[in-house]
Amino acid sequence: MSTIAVIGGGPAGYVAALTAARKGLKTIVIEEGELGGTCLNRGCIPTKALVKSASVYSLLKSAHKFGVANAGGEVKWEQVQERKRKIVEGLRRGLQSLMKEAGIRVVQGKAAFQAEHKLEVISKSGDVSLLDIDRIIIASGSTVKPLKECAIDEKNILSSTGILAIPQLPQSLLVIGGGVIGLEFASIFNTLGVEVIVVEALPHILPGIDEEAGSLIAALLGKRGVKFKLSAKVLRVDHLSGKMSVQLQTSKGIEEVVVDKILVAVGRIPNISELRLEKAGVTVEKGQIKVDKSLKTSVEGIYAAGDVIGNPMLAHAAFIEGATAAMAASGEAVEMQGQAIPACVYTIPEVAQVGLTEKEARELYGNVKVGKYPLRANGKALIEDEGGEEGFIKIISDGKYGEVLGVVMVGPHATELIGLGVLAINNELTIEQLADTVQAHPTICEAAREAALIAVGRPLHI
Repeated sequence: MSTIAVIGGGPAGYVAALTAARKGLKTIVIEEGELGGTCLNRGCIPTKALVKSASVYSLLKSAHKFGVANAGGEVKWEQVQERKRKIVEGLRRGLQSLMKEAGIRVVQGKAAFQAEHKLEVISKSGDVSLLDIDRIIIASGSTVKPLKECAIDEKNILSSTGILAIPQLPQSLLVIGGGVIGLEFASIFNTLGVEVIVVEALPHILPGIDEEAGSLIAALLGKRGVKFKLSAKVLRVDHLSGKMSVQLQTSKGIEEVVVDKILVAVGRIPNISELRLEKAGVTVEKGQIKVDKSLKTSVEGIYAAGDVIGNPMLAHAAFIEGATAAMAASGEAVEMQGQAIPACVYTIPEVAQVGLTEKEARELYGNVKVGKYPLRANGKALIEDEGGEEGFIKIISDGKYGEVLGVVMVGPHATELIGLGVLAINNELTIEQLADTVQAHPTICEAAREAALIAVGRPLHI
């Protein structure tokens, strides 16, 4: 039986391992930490557990709007953390069971190349073992991007990992970075009553997200008390009697803010610095592993998937990449097909998009049709009352052939509903076809059809 080694047990790694094992390969996973990687243990899952707790607290505070006597709500942070821990541990146990049932050997240790197909694995106790393997998939994930002016200590200056484990809620929090990670934590802590300031070097938040959606979320969070410092950067940070003094360069000049805690959320970088890829001859470009459409590296028999190959650094992208790499490694003629990858932001309300933004579509195609339906005209959004009544669903299509190019959503359950846009783009549906679908009533999904009707000149409920 042929053997394959997978470096990393995160979304790309464990999916690659399960796929390889089901293809009949003897499979080894080398993981330095816990199975599930950043997503399960320090990212997607624990963060969304906090989002849910914040959402429940927000709902309790507004219970009177639903005709329910508001008895008040108190955030018990220890219980919030315990719920998060139980969810993560339960999912991790499930993943461990999947590995065991598939006959996958999990080796706890740190992997590095000694030569082209030779791996050195160092356990936590310092024991060293050597593996000589023909097929290898590198899926070691990513790590927090550091900020020179603001060194992370995980006590007062936190990464996205450290902030998940803080023992109590701070009174104030400065978030450095207005991307997805920064905005999600800003939304969580603001909802839980923390004073939040977001610093972003660009003149707008959520780079890569449709500008109209980003502007709306900034406005909605601003109404709730989040303060934004745009086109700003951190100059220095000083400890000040249990607080943190942060000097900022802003458009108005130099400003100082004093906060309890700082979150550094300026992005992530591929976790490859200690793999000694040069000893294997694996090509690295711009800090990420270079691969072809089959996810093969520059070295025969060595593949890479997930965050190590660069953007999009998303778990759901890693799933498909891990499976593709494993199938290619098992001898199948497979390639990544340019699948539509949705981007989701779990603020309150949520933001989701797939395909091109409106600006990108206009730049590439010139002639485009845009249908935008405001959720204030959608019955279910009004019933949900999550701030989503100020949101919208926007569909962008090619003006000549009508092919759907992009879908943008701001509102309740946007991260669930974006699947409709993924299906439309993956299957090259036209705006006319979306307009002719029948959506259940009352649902927020109806707004997608309404947006399509607007785009084709047949508006209904507006």
